[in-house]
Amino acid sequence: MLSKSTIAGLALLALFTWFTWPKNEQRQSNNQGAIQGSSLPKNQPRLIQEEPFIAKRVIAQENESVKKEAFKVTNPQAIAFNENQKLAFENKTGTTPAITEEEIATSPQLRAAIEATQNPEKLGNRLTPLLAPTLFDREKFITDASYRQEYLNTAEPARAFKSDPDSETKIERISPYYREVEQGGEVVITVKAIASMPVSIMSADLGQFKESGLTYATVLADSGGLATFTFKGVEGTFSDSNIVVSSPVTRGKLKFLVHTKIKNIKDN
Repeated sequence: MLSKSTIAGLALLALFTWFTWPKNEQRQSNNQGAIQGSSLPKNQPRLIQEEPFIAKRVIAQENESVKKEAFKVTNPQAIAFNENQKLAFENKTGTTPAITEEEIATSPQLRAAIEATQNPEKLGNRLTPLLAPTLFDREKFITDASYRQEYLNTAEPARAFKSDPDSETKIERISPYYREVEQGGEVVITVKAIASMPVSIMSADLGQFKESGLTYATVLADSGGLATFTFKGVEGTFSDSNIVVSSPVTRGKLKFLVHTKIKNIKDN
């Protein structure tokens, strides 16, 4: 039997616990119990958790649809570019034509490149832009006919990157930056430099220059300082060709972009 003093102590402890216990947690617990007990069947305990996830997924799909519509290609040049890429895969790009005996006979710069393949350690700068070109001597070019002819009979890719930062004359663009050509066709690129001085060009993305039969060439500017190159859209070349032009006696370099289009076989 418990004594009266023990019973009184337990009663006081119960009252103390009742008055000090947090009422908010109890209300929240009761409310949650009421919601779970009254609004949800017992066999669907995860329904409330799944609804936000499904809503988010539907919203994400709607946003993706909006993005596709927003980024629809409408620019005419972009559409033409995509169509050309498609034709390249459907009709193939062809292969770069082999060098002909006629081209070799008529192009001293092409012959110089072929000679370099036999001795790349000594003449490698005729074959790659990674090797510095032969130094240009302006005085000798003016006064020494033999030196001038040898310079013009040889093409070096890296010449297109060499200019004279101290020159009073800056190379000028005559032709527009962007040109288009269909495979088998030609497009002319013209710049203005200094009269009777050399100007060099290089394509980093195939194509061929009529003046040399190579992807790079050197020509002599005319009496008005105009230098003209003919870019050929040969088979094996498609899309964009990045081109650089400069002269060793003028300031600056010029960039051009020639877009070679694939012939649509279905139209032929």
